[in-house]
Amino acid sequence: MLIDDVERVLRDRSGGTATELARALYGSGGYQERINPALRMLCASGRASRQGSGGPGDPYRYFPNAADPPAPRGEQQATPNPEIGTPRVDLR
Repeated sequence: MLIDDVERVLRDRSGGTATELARALYGSGGYQERINPALRMLCASGRASRQGSGGPGDPYRYFPNAADPPAPRGEQQATPNPEIGTPRVDLR
């Protein structure tokens, strides 16, 4: 699916413009109009973000958003325990 392919390329090339990401996905024949709808959907869903004004001197640059970053090693993270309805603590 196109949106998954764009998201994969975005994770590999964080901070790329639409044109750069399209070329990474399609090669020299890649152009931004091919992936703009997928990039807009990723941003609208919170799976990606963009920075810049969108003009020629400051094009949008796209960044992946981490869905659920892992807790740093050795810290505790509470997760719900569906069996008893209270949090349990996992040491990672």
